[in-house]
Amino acid sequence: MNLAKTPEDLFQILRGLEIEVTTEVHEPVFTSAAAQNVKINLKGAHTKNLFLKNKKSGYHLVTMLDDKRLDLKVFSQEMGCGSLSFASDEDLIKYFGVEPGHVTPFALINPSAKDVKVILDKEMMEFELLNFHPLKNHMTTSISNKEFLKFLDHVGHSPLIVTLPKC
Repeated sequence: MNLAKTPEDLFQILRGLEIEVTTEVHEPVFTSAAAQNVKINLKGAHTKNLFLKNKKSGYHLVTMLDDKRLDLKVFSQEMGCGSLSFASDEDLIKYFGVEPGHVTPFALINPSAKDVKVILDKEMMEFELLNFHPLKNHMTTSISNKEFLKFLDHVGHSPLIVTLPKC
């Protein structure tokens, strides 16, 4: 039985928390490059998400500005978490209940994601408004940085906010 959450589940949780968001429907986007046309209409930080794994420290979701590149080797060393690699598509579906190309911190509403460590780009969090897919990549939801942290707290995640190494 698939217990993955839907965008409607997400919006219901946000309403229950009295978090105001706006959502724009658009063509599906699978990469940051493909999102260029979507970005034109949206204010705030445009983001990308990396779902990473490590035998020693488990799974990590890194959320950062979409125009940044992350050197996994340097990042792994700075975080002291051993060698990180991209999680498999199967792991993405298992933990987040989303298909590849739909990775989003909003997927943390899925109970199976409870042990995923959340790492946020400090530079991204300096933006007042953040943009994420609401579990499907044909929509983008804008949320304030403060309300985003409120959402993460509600779903049981205390993010680590770090300055990501330049690549």
